[in-house]
Amino acid sequence: MQGPSVLTINSGSSSIRFALFTTAQSLIRRLHGKIDRVGQHEGSWRSHQVPLANLANDSSHLAVLETWLRSYRPEDLFDEKGRLTAELRALAPDRRMGANPHANGGLLLRDLKLPDFRDYAVDVPAPGKVVSRATRVAGVFLRDVMKLNMAERNFRVFGPDETESNRLSALFEVTSRAITGELVEGDTQIAPDGRVMEVLSEHLCQSGLYRPRSEQESRHHSRLSAARCQHATFGHRPLPAQPQLHQCRRCGKGAGTTVVGHRCRGIALRYRHRCMEMGQQ
Repeated sequence: MQGPSVLTINSGSSSIRFALFTTAQSLIRRLHGKIDRVGQHEGSWRSHQVPLANLANDSSHLAVLETWLRSYRPEDLFDEKGRLTAELRALAPDRRMGANPHANGGLLLRDLKLPDFRDYAVDVPAPGKVVSRATRVAGVFLRDVMKLNMAERNFRVFGPDETESNRLSALFEVTSRAITGELVEGDTQIAPDGRVMEVLSEHLCQSGLYRPRSEQESRHHSRLSAARCQHATFGHRPLPAQPQLHQCRRCGKGAGTTVVGHRCRGIALRYRHRCMEMGQQ
């Protein structure tokens, strides 16, 4: 059987060796006798398919799968409780973005003011007597959550342009969709301070869940970028408490546009430059 590819990582005075990957190609060849009966897997679209599809009824297929998975040598990667070994855990850098407490959902959470969910129960006196939609009821609940936390400004709703189609339009009774661009004739339920963020990219919706500094820490400097607290791991020194206001010369902005920065001389997030002109969410 073809052995797995091996990666060697030097960590201090010791070296760690573990399997990177392997394939079922040689195993399937052994099982089927010749490869053309099942098709070429390596380097083709079939590598994303199921090479062994009869595991429930064919013990030989199951044995091949076990041999394949054991070729990864999980005993070298995980301890008896299924955790990464201490040597591998030690390789994780301390300054990665996910280690920042502002990006780790769970370290800086604050309780929302929530209404009693029992008040939103739908009374059904008998089967078939009531027509209701669960998401429309949820929209009313979210509307009241938004209302209760409006003063704290710590609750937003993110979605890929589907607030109304998902029956959550009750939110627009107390807030609007957020927009930073120009309003045009026909725009409704849209405002610069809206608390509903709609954007088709679900990746952006996910990243937008991280709140800006002004909503996490204090009411001071509410117009400053969120970067100082959320991305303090960039560079070797912390950003100043009050970044210098300057005219951006090479960012493609119009004349007279004031932006927040720290003597930024290049692209945001470039090594040694401690400026990320995100603006307030």
